[in-house]
Amino acid sequence: MCLSFNLCALPEGCRAQYLRNPVSNHGYVRPGMEQFDTTKQELRHSYNITSLSAAAFPAQEDVPQFPQHAVPLAHDLTNLSRVLLQALAYAFGLPPATLLGCHAGMLRSEGGNASSMRLLYYPPVPPEDDARHEHHAAYTRCGAHADCCTFTLLAQDSEGGLEVKLHGSEKWQAVGHLPGAILVQTGELLASWTTNLLPALLHRVVVPSGAYARARARHCVAFFCHPDDNATLPKFPQLPILAPAPPPPVFTPHLTLHHRLLNAAHHLQKRFRETYA
Repeated sequence: MCLSFNLCALPEGCRAQYLRNPVSNHGYVRPGMEQFDTTKQELRHSYNITSLSAAAFPAQEDVPQFPQHAVPLAHDLTNLSRVLLQALAYAFGLPPATLLGCHAGMLRSEGGNASSMRLLYYPPVPPEDDARHEHHAAYTRCGAHADCCTFTLLAQDSEGGLEVKLHGSEKWQAVGHLPGAILVQTGELLASWTTNLLPALLHRVVVPSGAYARARARHCVAFFCHPDDNATLPKFPQLPILAPAPPPPVFTPHLTLHHRLLNAAHHLQKRFRETYA
């Protein structure tokens, strides 16, 4: 997880050569480039990985051993995603390979799939602002949102700040740290396909309240599992054990009609336009 910090420790001019490519979504995202809460400054650096080609990574002299650490982790999270896709298909009474076939291109070099691994670094709250007690009003680490994918796998360190709002609740709940655990966050596409039987998880990362915690950085790795760009899935079967279903998701109309009208890429590009400056 220190790879993201090592990249952020580079001079700004050096980091600039690795900025995110808006077409491939690969590269470095500096604070302010991606914004979920426009009322606050979001303290967050990230590096998106959508290609495992050696040429796509920072130079060895800038961030030593970057691909040697990142590529095996990306493979592990891709394989775990495949296991979960098979489990989801089985749970909904679909043939085990149904979802695998729609997510066949995850992190493949030929493209056609928006899956990505993201290395995230949340720096400490600037001490000068902390001394004036302005951190709560001026800063956050990541504004509230749901991910525009099938699901997200999240591995985080022991620093706090992640909060979730469960479906039907108005209360934010802190997510604790369980060593070795990976959090599975349901995304908007899965919510749409299952008619909201598996609602998209609304989440955010807040600035901790304690001075000691605010002075510490936070690291995590997120893997966003996306279907292939040309994938169009039918509605999943209704499960009697989960009836009655929650109300339909409050998303834009083109998403609720996703299974009949549009492919997965349209929704993702719309969300990128909304969040990237």
